[in-house]
Amino acid sequence: MDNLQAQDVQELIQRPFMCSEQYHEDQPLEFYCEDCKVLVCHKCSVVSHNRHSMTDIQKAAEAQKLQMAEVVAKVKAEILLYDHQIKKQTQLKNQNIADIRNAEMKMTSTVEELIRDLREHEKKMKDKFRDTYEAEQKQHAARLENL
Repeated sequence: MDNLQAQDVQELIQRPFMCSEQYHEDQPLEFYCEDCKVLVCHKCSVVSHNRHSMTDIQKAAEAQKLQMAEVVAKVKAEILLYDHQIKKQTQLKNQNIADIRNAEMKMTSTVEELIRDLREHEKKMKDKFRDTYEAEQKQHAARLENL
């Protein structure tokens, strides 16, 4: 196989395939049986496939090429469709990730703002408590002094 050259491959491709039926080994495969979907030689077409629909091997090959070309075209169109859908889903996924990150940052910012407001309120309340404490202590001191 390593020593095969382009001309050898071309020769192999153009060489006729021979029948594998016993006593037909010297017969090239020339026909395509439409009913059985197999290649047959002239002897097989008369003996085993005599009432079947036969086509010349070249015509059958051309028909198969056309069918395969149609299938390939359909598959390529489907691939393009799926590629488009994959890109769209990827964009939606990335947008979703960005939206979630933005929501998390906004939530964190809001929570930090609320914490700052609460700490400020706590400081004001502690100042009021100290003021009340000091005023009451002065009143107690004044009462004690009066007593």
